[in-house]
Amino acid sequence: MLASFFIILIFNACKQNITEIKPPQAVDGVLDLRSWDFERKGPAELSGKWEFYWHSLLQPDDFTTENPPVGSGFIEVPSDWNGFNVNGKKIAGDGYATYRLKILLGKTSKRMAFKFLDMAVAFSVYVYGKHLTSAGTPGKNFDTTVPKFHPHVVDFKPDSDRLDVIIQVSNFHYRKGGVWEAIHLGLADDIRALRQNTLYFNFFLIGSILIMGIYHLVFFALRNKEKSALYFGIFCFLIAARSLLTGERYIIDLFPTFDWEVYTKIAYLTFYLGVPAFAGYVRTLFPKEFSKKAIYIINFVGILFSVTALLTPAKFYT
Repeated sequence: MLASFFIILIFNACKQNITEIKPPQAVDGVLDLRSWDFERKGPAELSGKWEFYWHSLLQPDDFTTENPPVGSGFIEVPSDWNGFNVNGKKIAGDGYATYRLKILLGKTSKRMAFKFLDMAVAFSVYVYGKHLTSAGTPGKNFDTTVPKFHPHVVDFKPDSDRLDVIIQVSNFHYRKGGVWEAIHLGLADDIRALRQNTLYFNFFLIGSILIMGIYHLVFFALRNKEKSALYFGIFCFLIAARSLLTGERYIIDLFPTFDWEVYTKIAYLTFYLGVPAFAGYVRTLFPKEFSKKAIYIINFVGILFSVTALLTPAKFYT
């Protein structure tokens, strides 16, 4: 059973690293996809150097004036903005900014779509001068920013062979800020399939882990001297919960009004409590090789981190 668990984890890690032909990278805020065949090669990742406007929540109209805004540089996407150099100073996680990318497209009459994961911690997207989608509400301070993690797909009809993407991002609730996850662009059907296939695999993974967890807990109920089964069962349930709370974050689809602060606490607790649970499992299997002192230290740290997460805001414990 333990071997199966690790096989699933290894397979998942390998799956995430398998990539097709890589699309071009954005250079100085321009991404040339004219030679990219979306039908044959699939969705493209919008990675590379985007235009970056620090402490500005710009609208599409701001770039069509006689005096367009001056950028703060070109920032790598995906990455957080912590440490990015603006006017000779490295910025921290708190703040707000506008990202801009000009995409050169080949001719297509089919509907296209974007696939978004997370941005820290609220964002709005504009395409062709119109608001396309958002998650939370980006603002210029803590009170006006509404944080939300909401991986989703949104489609649109290309109006021309040039795509101007503007993203407003703000963060006053998390340690890191910015567009830290990859954004994908492709044909609408392919983008939806990409998300669905990822969800299906996650469901398979979660189901497999839950079955192992239930098996070990039932085994412990029948033979309560086997504490290793108890620890491993608890560990499986924590990992299954974490799989629902991270990545595609399917639980947000089930509970769209889930409070962001509570959600983030639970996601971190699945990790903070998972380490002591797995350490306890190893200790019961190898009592002579795994000292009690190490268990006490791991449990203390796990409890300390968990209590900190429960009693402090995400900006601190993250």
